[in-house]
Amino acid sequence: MKDNFSTVKSNLILISVAILIALLSMYLPLLSLFTLSVTLLIFKGGNGNSSVSLSIFFMAIFFALINILKMPESDLMNYIDYYRQLSNLDFYDAIDFAYLNIRPSEIIFRMYYWFFAQLSSPVYLIIFASTIIMYYTVIYFSLRISRFYIGNVILKNKYTLLMSIIWCSFVGITFSLTAHVVRQYLGFAVFLFGVLFLLNKRSFLGVVLIISAGFVHNSMFLFPILLLFSMVFHKYIVKKVVFIPAIIIAYILSNYLIMLQGSFPELINRGTLSEWSSVLIFIDISLLVVYGYLYQDFNRIIIVKYFNAFLILLILFLVLFNNESLVFKRYYYFFDIIRSALGVLIIGKLIQKFNKNSQLILMILSISISISVFILRFYKSTWDYGSYYISIMFIDYNDFLLRLDELKVY
Repeated sequence: MKDNFSTVKSNLILISVAILIALLSMYLPLLSLFTLSVTLLIFKGGNGNSSVSLSIFFMAIFFALINILKMPESDLMNYIDYYRQLSNLDFYDAIDFAYLNIRPSEIIFRMYYWFFAQLSSPVYLIIFASTIIMYYTVIYFSLRISRFYIGNVILKNKYTLLMSIIWCSFVGITFSLTAHVVRQYLGFAVFLFGVLFLLNKRSFLGVVLIISAGFVHNSMFLFPILLLFSMVFHKYIVKKVVFIPAIIIAYILSNYLIMLQGSFPELINRGTLSEWSSVLIFIDISLLVVYGYLYQDFNRIIIVKYFNAFLILLILFLVLFNNESLVFKRYYYFFDIIRSALGVLIIGKLIQKFNKNSQLILMILSISISISVFILRFYKSTWDYGSYYISIMFIDYNDFLLRLDELKVY
C-alpha cells in the first residue's frame, strides 16, 4: 500500500512538472529546455541510457540556442562568410576553394560546411548543429570514461548524474568558443567519437575516425600520435598516477603561470583564452592534483593507464610550447574535454563517501557553483548575445526571433 502511494505521489509530481515545462515551452524556449533536461535526470536518470542521452541532447540544444544568438565577429564572422560563398559552388569547386586559413587538407570540414550550404538553410543552422555535436560528444565521453574507473556509479545515482552533466555543460566546456573555434572543436568531436568506438572494441571505425579528425582541423593530427605513444609506451610514461602532480609543478615553474592578476570576476569572464587563462590553468591544475590523489591506485586498469599516459604527454607538450602562444592555445582548448572528464571522475569518487542527504546538499552546492560560474562569465563576457546576466534564460519566443532577424545581415 505504501509503495502504491509513493508511486502515485511520484507520478503526480512528474505530471505537474510536465505541465510546467509545457507552459514554459510556449513562452521561454531556453528555460524550458534546461528544465526538461534536469527533470529527465531527476525522475528518470537511473532508469536507462535513453533518458540520459535525451537529457544530454536537450542540454546541448540549450547551449546551441544560446550560441546562435551570438553577434558574429572575428573567426565566427569568417566562417559565416565562408559558408555563404560555398552555397554558390559545386562539390569539386568547394573542395578546391581557397579561403583564408582553411587549408586544402581540411577536406572533411569543407565537405561538412558545403553540405549545410547546399540546404539553403539559415547560416545559424550550422552553428546550431555544430554546438549540439560538440556538447553531446564531450558530455557523453566524460560519462563513458568514468565507467572504466568506478563502474556505473555515475549512471545509477541521479545526484551524481545531474552534477556531472551540469559540470560538463556549465564549467567544463567553454561555451563561447564552441561557436567561435568551430573547426577545432568539431575536430575534437570526431576524435572523441573515434575513441568511443575504440572503447566499444570497434577498432577499425575508431582508428578511421581518430585519423579523420586531422582532416577537420590539421592540429588534430597530433592526437593520434599522442594516443599511439600512450598505448605503446604507457608502462614507461606512467608508473603511478601520483606522478601527474610532479609534472604540474614543472608546468607552474615553466614561467607561464607566475601569479594571478586582477580580480577573479575579471579573469574568469572572458571567452578568449588570453583573458582568463590564469584562472583556467589554476582550475585545471587543481583538478589534476585531486584526480591524481583520488585515483593513484587505479593504474592496474589498462584504459586508465592509457588515459593517464595521454594526459601526461599532452601536459608535457603544453609545457614545451607554453611560450608559443598560438600553439599553446590551440592545444589547450582540448582541456575542455579533460576538464569535463576529470570533474566527472572526481564527482563520482567523492559522492560515494556521503549518505543520501549529504549527497543532496552536495548536489545543490555544486550545481549552484557551476551555474554561478557560467552566469559570471556570461555577465562579464565581451561577446554580444543580445541579453545580459541570467536574463538570457528568460528570453521569450518573440525576442528570440527578433534577435535572429537582427543577425540576418551578418
